[in-house]
Amino acid sequence: MFNLSYSSMLSLPLLSASNGGNLIEVGMNEYKRAEAPDGLCTDGVGPCIVLTVYSRKTGSAYMMHEGGLGHTKQLDHFLKEIKKEYGTYDGLSVYVYGNSVDESDCDDSADLYVDRDCVKDTLKKYFSKGQVTYHWLDSFLTGTITLYLSTWRIETSEEDDFRHQIT
Repeated sequence: MFNLSYSSMLSLPLLSASNGGNLIEVGMNEYKRAEAPDGLCTDGVGPCIVLTVYSRKTGSAYMMHEGGLGHTKQLDHFLKEIKKEYGTYDGLSVYVYGNSVDESDCDDSADLYVDRDCVKDTLKKYFSKGQVTYHWLDSFLTGTITLYLSTWRIETSEEDDFRHQIT
């Protein structure tokens, strides 16, 4: 047996902000806000979905970690909170991460992607295509995501969670 592990990085344009700051951890089924030079992070992302909405103009971001978004109520609420602060969705960027699916857990493959479809359909109502980046996890992976507001860098790491090896 081996532990599959890899990392990827998305570099965003550098913002003039001081380095340093604290990483604010976002737990499952919650969302938090941060301002530069702080950052946001969450782990244990498997079938969960994480939405990170950030504004380079204000140097702030929100991160939401939800166990399931097969309906839009909590996602719509989250996006309305975003609009209260920023006044508009223009100029915001969204990074969607997670939703590793377990194909052995489902009889109907269409059901596997309900959460993904819900997120995509809901985000289309608020954001243009160019504002949203999707990073769906492959089957049986669990991940961590961190947004560093001082450098506008998003780091993700994934590893095999071995769900498929339990007999």
